[in-house]
Amino acid sequence: MYFCFSYPHESQLAIIELLKIMKTILVSLATLLSTTTMFAQVGINTDTPRGAIEVNGDMVSNQLIFPKNLAPVEADIKKSYNLLVQNTVTNNIEILDVRTTDNTGIAALVTFELIAPNGDWVESFNTRIDATKYALVVLSGYFSENITGSTTTSALPGVGAKVVNNEWTLNADYPALNSTVTNGTQKWVITCSIFPKTYVKILPEQTVNMNNSGINLNEGGTPILN
Repeated sequence: MYFCFSYPHESQLAIIELLKIMKTILVSLATLLSTTTMFAQVGINTDTPRGAIEVNGDMVSNQLIFPKNLAPVEADIKKSYNLLVQNTVTNNIEILDVRTTDNTGIAALVTFELIAPNGDWVESFNTRIDATKYALVVLSGYFSENITGSTTTSALPGVGAKVVNNEWTLNADYPALNSTVTNGTQKWVITCSIFPKTYVKILPEQTVNMNNSGINLNEGGTPILN
């Protein structure tokens, strides 16, 4: 009786070893992918990313895509947030901290207390605010003292702002009425809002001929904003 033994050829042994290596690689990849899914954080120039992705250094992007359903900022921590803005000169993304006193942020409020004007009349008060950089809107104004006039005279306080020599100036008055106090305690209190022109669209002055009428529907006019 004869027995025949068959030994694997060298090429077969090589294939077996290759299959073992491929199996090891697949197991390693599966482990890596499962770990990445559980801990999906990527750090660039940092080994301890604080979010899904953190870049420690400069980043250039043609388009930034944000998640659709962003969580609202909680009311008790709103004051701890800053704004990200783009520098139009360098194109860098920079932090805008609206809490600093030398930064107007998106808008600023300022109140002018003009003490001892000419009765109730402020012809021109220079705010020293650069009109080439900032837009100014008068929000409110009031006079601190009583005013007098005839029984047939009535007037609302007139408070306004205009640009003189590229600086914002304020004016205030009760037309046709006079202040009864001229001892230096009378004052106008005027509150204004200031916007950097970077965030405000400045439209050209709109000139309309009213044709001596108090009503003009401006039917043929072009809408300023669509």
